[in-house]
Amino acid sequence: MKRTALASLLFSLAACPDRTISEVQIKQQGALVKHIPVSADIDVLFVIDNSASTIDKQTIFAQNFPKFVAALDAFPTGRPNLHLAVVDTTVDIATPGYGMGTGGCPSPDPGDNGLFQNTARVPGCTPPTGRFISDTKAPDGSRVTNYAGTLDTALSCIAQVGATGCGFEAQLEAMKRALDGSRVATAHTSP
Repeated sequence: MKRTALASLLFSLAACPDRTISEVQIKQQGALVKHIPVSADIDVLFVIDNSASTIDKQTIFAQNFPKFVAALDAFPTGRPNLHLAVVDTTVDIATPGYGMGTGGCPSPDPGDNGLFQNTARVPGCTPPTGRFISDTKAPDGSRVTNYAGTLDTALSCIAQVGATGCGFEAQLEAMKRALDGSRVATAHTSP
């Protein structure tokens, strides 16, 4: 009996396939380079989290706006025509435990829900006159803007959206609503 069991064990071990792991040789198949004409208009939508834990991150983000503007100004033909918009992550959605108006999330402010932010959130700053920042080049070479001061200051003014939004962040839904106009008002009831 023991010999049969030992023979079966040896047979099964001999039948096991090799399970060693071999290194995968990666071969580059080519590179794709996309050239973006610097004469084109550039539209940027910043989706900024406005949940309770983000105020410090928003501050750091805003401190880097001068570098962002410097990179835009470093284009070979100078600053391109720009449209910059900001949207926060609080939208009116029904999510169990986090649905707007239930589960601890506040009902969205009328300024949330996929709406471009253009409210001054930094003391002493002036927001743009439109729903987004516009900075374009006039035929004479001057800049036509809808904000006062510098571009980085105007962006900082509207991009620090606060930290009173819902903890169930809806980045993609906020972006979708901002871009396609699907800001539907939906009534939610508590369970």
